[in-house]
Amino acid sequence: MAQAAASVAGRRSTKVIRKPKVAPAPAVAQMSPAPVNEADALAAYRNHLKTCRASNVVGRCDGTHRCGDGTRLAALYDRLRRTQPRRDRERAQEARVEEMLARVRSAKASRAAAREWEERRTDAPRQALAKRSGTEVEEANNTRRIPVPGAVSHLRGAGVPLKTLHPAC
Repeated sequence: MAQAAASVAGRRSTKVIRKPKVAPAPAVAQMSPAPVNEADALAAYRNHLKTCRASNVVGRCDGTHRCGDGTRLAALYDRLRRTQPRRDRERAQEARVEEMLARVRSAKASRAAAREWEERRTDAPRQALAKRSGTEVEEANNTRRIPVPGAVSHLRGAGVPLKTLHPAC
């Protein structure tokens, strides 16, 4: 009995775990992005009508009858046409808010910059400030001797001698 219990414990479970069902793929007409404004929706609807009527397939758009895609595009156009004024108002309101926020941020940044400059401001005379900003280097460059052609520059120094100084060694 103890041997049977040990062999049973080592077996794997026989429970079957099913894969989840995958939703069906959308229709080809729904894979393209939906138009976001009234004019694009109307153009898409008219393009669909033109291609659908030219196909001569039973159940497609003809006369007053519309296929599924045609009905969906017509409903989309109608909804966009009805809601366009509200979206325009909302978009204008968002633009006004963004403009106001940009002005506030700009004013805040300019006040911070002015405060920073005020903190770094000094009451030292201009000559002292000029010496710290590199004028000494400029004066040294201006007073430097004019180099003689063919001479070794004092910045570079003499070259390494190529001849031996002690040929006997």
